Amino acid sequence: MAETEIDIPSPLIDFIAAHEIHCVAGCCGEDAFDYSPEAIAENEWTERSVAALDLDLARRQVEEFRERAKSCHDEPSNDRINRYWEDGDAVDQWCDMIRGLIGSCEAHLKAKAEQGKRGNGGQAR
Repeated sequence: MAETEIDIPSPLIDFIAAHEIHCVAGCCGEDAFDYSPEAIAENEWTERSVAALDLDLARRQVEEFRERAKSCHDEPSNDRINRYWEDGDAVDQWCDMIRGLIGSCEAHLKAKAEQGKRGNGGQAR
């Protein structure tokens, strides 16, 4: 079956790229990314990159991507992350995973901000 390139707009692609920490997608595909909840806590660059993004917009873009990819007559793909999805179920699984990761990152950043406030006498840093 043929593949059709589906664009992933910014800030969603920037959020995904912030988790490209083991290698580069062009070389290793999905193995280049660490989507584990621990990845943001263990990688300061990832944390700073994600903190600067509009995660509400990225969350909406996941759903827009899901709709475009599932309406595709061919296998949807994205060259930037070196990925294709073989069917609608694979698209759903990937989108659900990315939405969950956005939520985990938001929770981590909120907890860190709260910790910073407590560590600074209740004052924001």
